Amino acid sequence: MHPQTLRAFSHELTKIAKEKQPQKQPSAGERATRALEGGLMAATATQAGDALGEAGAGRLWSRVSKHLSGQRAATDAEKKIFQEYAPGVIAHTSIDDIIRTHNLNPLDPTVLQMKSIEGRNAFAVDINGKKIVYTPPKAHPSILAHELGHQSGTFSRGKFRKAVETGMRLQRFATPATMGLGALGAVAAGAQKTPEEQARGYRAAQIAAGAGSLFHLPTLAEEARASIHAVNMGRKAGKGMEYARHLLPAFGTYAARPIAVTGATVGALELFRRGAQRRALAQAAADGADA
Repeated sequence: MHPQTLRAFSHELTKIAKEKQPQKQPSAGERATRALEGGLMAATATQAGDALGEAGAGRLWSRVSKHLSGQRAATDAEKKIFQEYAPGVIAHTSIDDIIRTHNLNPLDPTVLQMKSIEGRNAFAVDINGKKIVYTPPKAHPSILAHELGHQSGTFSRGKFRKAVETGMRLQRFATPATMGLGALGAVAAGAQKTPEEQARGYRAAQIAAGAGSLFHLPTLAEEARASIHAVNMGRKAGKGMEYARHLLPAFGTYAARPIAVTGATVGALELFRRGAQRRALAQAAADGADA
């Protein structure tokens, strides 16, 4: 007999012998160990997803940053439309101007934070009851329009504004919630006695992890709202598509992390769930052979 044929034949005999052996039910200690391993693997995968999200956002932002330098200035028509859409909003291109104009303390933590991102980012903020936006001096007009979008519309006023800001602050809990719910779900599923129960537990853990990612929704919704306002301003000036091309990568920086983190968590749990299914099928085959 050819050596390769002999090895293949021996492999099949070994596999058949293992399938004929009665399946030993894991002990409580083994289930606990498996559950802990599943939880740690889910947490590790989520951390990897978080890092991937950061890297993806960084790459996207490197593209976005190109729109913050060397771009054309806003035309008179665009400036007029900006004033119509966001009346009363004060636009600045210098943090020092903001400090002088609004009598701010240069050593205030918020002011220092603004200084740290000067020239690299744009933002909208309320100072002493006045709506302020900042964009780098050579930013593309769509960036200014986006920040003006944050300061315009129903959700930029009164209680709506406070609700939006509260929702956006919840984003800091999104990654811990996704990671924690996924890891806890993996631990709970791995502790179940039968593969069928484990598979159901992993599916429930996937749903829970997905629910944790909902903390990102207020930020994504507000960024989308501001971009829609900006594109509408651009469309009034006949530059809607130009604005959309500039703002789409920027929105991608906000979406990169939740997609990566949630995808990593749900993907890890899916691997665990399929493993439980395979064990269930092997157990059913063994039971059928014994019968």
